[in-house]
Amino acid sequence: MHSEFPTESSYRDQREQFLTAAQTAGATLTSYAHPRCGPFGEPL
Repeated sequence: MHSEFPTESSYRDQREQFLTAAQTAGATLTSYAHPRCGPFGEPL
């Protein structure tokens, strides 16, 4: 079983790319804050 997490910048970059593509496609975006943080302190 692999337990490695993606690097902080990689996750952030991929998330930004996804959000940009979704907005470009006309998607309505909704986010819900998770009460805990990811392994690098980032919001989930």
